[in-house]
Amino acid sequence: MFEVHSGSKPGRPRLLLVCAAAVLVGTLGLAWWQAYDKRALGGEVRIDGTPLVVRPPKGWRQDPRNPGTFALPAGRESTGRGEVTLERYVRFQYVRNATFVPPEEILKWRNLQEWAKSTAPEPARVGPLAGIQVRRIVRHLAFGRVHLQEQVLRVACSPRGDIIMVEYVPLTGLTAAQLELLDNLCAAIRLEDPAFTTKPAELLRYAGIEVPENESWKVFGPDFPEVPGFYVQSCVDGMPAWSLGVFRTWLTGGQTPPDLLVNFGSYYWGLAPRDARVAESRREDGARIAAMRHPAFGRSDHRVASVWLVAESAEWAALIFVFSGAGFAEAADEAARKLAQALTCGPTEALPPLQVAAAAGRELADILTQKGAVPWWGRLPTEAYYLEPGAKYPRGVYIGRAALADDPATGYRGHTLYLRSTEGESRPQLERWTIDGHARGYDYRFQGDIDTWQGRVPVTVEERLDAGSGTVRRTLKTPGQRRSWEFPVGPSFVCPPLESIAEAWVAQRDEGTWLIEATSHFEAGTHTRLLRPLPPDQSGHRRLLTTTDFWPRGTVLGFDEGPEPLYQQHPAGDYQRVTEEQAVGQLPRLRRLRHDLRRRRLESPG
Repeated sequence: MFEVHSGSKPGRPRLLLVCAAAVLVGTLGLAWWQAYDKRALGGEVRIDGTPLVVRPPKGWRQDPRNPGTFALPAGRESTGRGEVTLERYVRFQYVRNATFVPPEEILKWRNLQEWAKSTAPEPARVGPLAGIQVRRIVRHLAFGRVHLQEQVLRVACSPRGDIIMVEYVPLTGLTAAQLELLDNLCAAIRLEDPAFTTKPAELLRYAGIEVPENESWKVFGPDFPEVPGFYVQSCVDGMPAWSLGVFRTWLTGGQTPPDLLVNFGSYYWGLAPRDARVAESRREDGARIAAMRHPAFGRSDHRVASVWLVAESAEWAALIFVFSGAGFAEAADEAARKLAQALTCGPTEALPPLQVAAAAGRELADILTQKGAVPWWGRLPTEAYYLEPGAKYPRGVYIGRAALADDPATGYRGHTLYLRSTEGESRPQLERWTIDGHARGYDYRFQGDIDTWQGRVPVTVEERLDAGSGTVRRTLKTPGQRRSWEFPVGPSFVCPPLESIAEAWVAQRDEGTWLIEATSHFEAGTHTRLLRPLPPDQSGHRRLLTTTDFWPRGTVLGFDEGPEPLYQQHPAGDYQRVTEEQAVGQLPRLRRLRHDLRRRRLESPG
């Protein structure tokens, strides 16, 4: 009977054990698959308004009010006074900062300070970026009951300033399976941007730069793919601490490497030229190297700790920007020094021969002075408004312009107002100007607070160029200090009010590059800019890339047929042209400030 019912024979006693083991393995495999299936990731989802592409867990629901949040309801718990919805969720956040920020410093931001009190950071990855991970225990009081949650946050920052944060909140404690799910979520993150998809060899080739290979460095693309440059990042103990930005630049009109670095220090650090300290040296191949460190180097968390310039010739030159906090400034600066000793430049399709671009710039400046502004600006007063799209506390720009005494042939007067929705931090910045009918002479005045290495400082700039003189007179006033200069301008100089016309004019061209001379309001001279038309955007609007010799990260402008841009994209933030109602709605203070500017214009029409 045993043989009939079991199929086993006394001579094969192991068969029953094998069958039982097979059934057990199958049962465990099925259980594993069911658990894995619950943790499996769903399809890709693009987070609106960001380049972030994520794969949330399968079956988790996207929050329509916050597209970056995905939740899995786990039921409701009755408390006697109502019900509490229990759910697990994961939140993906993307922020574009102007520069690289060490992840540990991001935790010090106002909305993340509670995380800074949590466990010590440990290395972690978020998509293509290295970052940190911290955990914390949160106590929730809901309907008279205390709920404990162990939460985890990952933070990563690209070397150019893309910040990705992933917050995962389970129901109670973090298990090994949940941490595995978090690893899978972070590994699946993509950034739809050429900076993260272009191969390093292609980035170097396009920039015309050769550097030694370094396995500890990861190479990323520039802020705009048309800019010849790249970023590199290295980690300390597995966590990102600093980055380098490497960009091609140029020297014109007898400009020296120290001149270029002094311009940068004046613009970005608010450093007086006389206070700039530039160290110079020469390599064995004859290339000139110049370096300038932040005045509080090693003691300040200013994002650019130092800047280096390698100049093999006027056309073959490169800037190296060191982005780091105080803790790793020394290590980052040493990496930049080694790179400056080894970096070599070569030809690049992104930069034309300087002589050709300079000749085009002189022709453009001549066109503007011959025709004046009338063909572009006309007779009627004009106003334009710009806001940062999607910003919680947006910045805005208000531009106004009108003909002097209603006669465009006489000239124009105008203003540009920069303000924030949180104006308690500083005064708005205001530019006012007038220009003659032939665009050969102008008056310019700036008032506002600017960021310097010593903090925010109120500044007044007064500038004047008389028609036919070729010499600019400038006075800069700060608390307790007044500095004045006189300096000549060349044949490619474009007066400040006409820079927007020059940009719009170039944007309408199909190809070419124009090198113009422009004023540097906070220092004792001028700088040069390259203007280059780009292919139209997806809506068919004309585009322009403008790069500055001392800060060549680039800015992209979009135009229709008019002289005012439709939008502006640059590393520090984007601006979109909006209606008057939208601008006043986001920036309530604009109503009163605009009224004052209009009244001032009417009271002094001449």
